[in-house]
Amino acid sequence: MKISESYLYFPGCTIPCRENNYEVSARAVARVLGIDLQILEGYSCCGASIEAVDKLASFLLGARNLALTEEQRQKEILKEGKALSTVNFADFDTCLVTLCNGCYRELSIVNGVLKSDFEMLKKVNSALSKIGKKYRGTVVIKHFLEVLLSEKYAEKLRSKIVKRFEGLKVATQVGCHATSPREFVNFDDYEAPKRLDGVLEMTGAEAVDYLDRNKCCGAPLLTVSEKTALTLARYKLFNMKDAGAQLVVTMCPFCQIMLDAMQERIEEEFGEKYELPVLYITQFLGLSFGLDPEELDMKNNKVRWEEVLDPFL
Repeated sequence: MKISESYLYFPGCTIPCRENNYEVSARAVARVLGIDLQILEGYSCCGASIEAVDKLASFLLGARNLALTEEQRQKEILKEGKALSTVNFADFDTCLVTLCNGCYRELSIVNGVLKSDFEMLKKVNSALSKIGKKYRGTVVIKHFLEVLLSEKYAEKLRSKIVKRFEGLKVATQVGCHATSPREFVNFDDYEAPKRLDGVLEMTGAEAVDYLDRNKCCGAPLLTVSEKTALTLARYKLFNMKDAGAQLVVTMCPFCQIMLDAMQERIEEEFGEKYELPVLYITQFLGLSFGLDPEELDMKNNKVRWEEVLDPFL
């Protein structure tokens, strides 16, 4: 496979530990589109978990992963029989791709700062040198959905859609970390996100608007104030249901946890019933490609989806 058809993949912590159905479905979709996701060897936490406690330490974690990305890509180029001195890295889609919005945000910030702040880059590389690492600033961070919607794959994606979802009303949840801070993270417009809606509409589904759709799902507060976190998630679910949504689609593992895994708990806490299935965008796309739900690990979605989706499959 050509280097330009492969991407280094950063799994992060949450997806392998709690939301593996996201990666399973993403890999299934990638195979259909001819995309090769290669795990970044030796990766660690992106740094987001300690950003509020020790910013430099969080930068070092992120920068180490970026340095590993450069090293792994260089090894691949050498395997191709090319001399590194003759390679223009911009020609090789030297990207680090992630599914996790939190990792996407954190690595984008670290990458952006290190490319624009020479003093910070020097400080970080001084620390990295103690473990034999150095970041040179050649990596580009992309969310997997950015790759799918790129000029290279968008039409191919559209051509693979064989199942239509006309009449299905879907509420999308992009997630905060994919749209801010705008200086470094620009998957979509924070005020009016529409790229995820656009993917749904390719399948014939209707993306419904709902009150305060850009508000947080509550996940960042879960370990600080569970009650507050559940209240925020309940507000999202209530507004989605009130707008007529039959299904929720997200691209963020933290939003998935709050809206899917925690939905039964929220129903008990507030004495309400939502019964809103929540899918990852990769699962929804996989279904539209005609893939079997088992290939997309949909047995691990907590809220049952069969009643809503079976009529379309």
